[in-house]
Amino acid sequence: MKRILLSALIGASAIAAIPSAANASTTCTFDSAKRKLEVRYGAGDTRVTVRNGFGLEFRAGTTGAFQNCFSATGVMSSAANTDKVTIAAANSTAAALPQTTTIDESQGDFSSSNPKLQFFVLTGTGGDRLVVNETSSLDQVGVQNQTGGLAIGPAVDLDMDGDIDIRMTTGFDSVVQVNGNGFSDLLDASKLTVAQAVLIGGDGNDTLKGGSKQDNLDGGIGNDRFFAKDGAIDIVTGGTGTDHATMDFNLDRPSSVEQQDF
Repeated sequence: MKRILLSALIGASAIAAIPSAANASTTCTFDSAKRKLEVRYGAGDTRVTVRNGFGLEFRAGTTGAFQNCFSATGVMSSAANTDKVTIAAANSTAAALPQTTTIDESQGDFSSSNPKLQFFVLTGTGGDRLVVNETSSLDQVGVQNQTGGLAIGPAVDLDMDGDIDIRMTTGFDSVVQVNGNGFSDLLDASKLTVAQAVLIGGDGNDTLKGGSKQDNLDGGIGNDRFFAKDGAIDIVTGGTGTDHATMDFNLDRPSSVEQQDF
């Protein structure tokens, strides 16, 4: 069972700083004694990805090699020896650029290596995007508002067990994107009102439920079910298969949706 939490920034002791290949201003620090890893955006960076590859790996931008992070004594951070990961905005007096933070499980499930592993994301002043790339198994993900702790931001329950696994601090006009990765996924943002939801089912017979903002729901291949009746202008894309959507009449924008209820 997954246990991944993105929450408020909790300070991590700076032990070793490793610049990324994509942009030398993005750094990581790993305190092996406290089992804490921090990846900090560089002042000019707008995209950072953390994945469970050969250890815990990070990359700034969308190209280039992923990097590992080491402590001062040469211990490499991995999902097994790290309990808290902080992904933080750059220390800068200038206004923060909109940032996209991706937590990528496509190479491996974090919680299977360490059920205690938690992620803490603190982004900029608004217009930021949190992307979750799911595993290639059947996924059930809920997206909602935070109910405690941080003042502003979305919360994500990665296994629909009632616990909040992801918290994100951000400003206004932000987006939460969840990418399913095969099988018949349930991606539910029906309780989300503080951010736009982008839900991409991928292959399989997916069920996608939008929130109260102008959401983008894309079922991909399969016979998908959409729920987008929320009074906002949503984009609903059925893709290949026989798809069924419950929508707002003369408001939502369906494409390749064979059955439509209003």
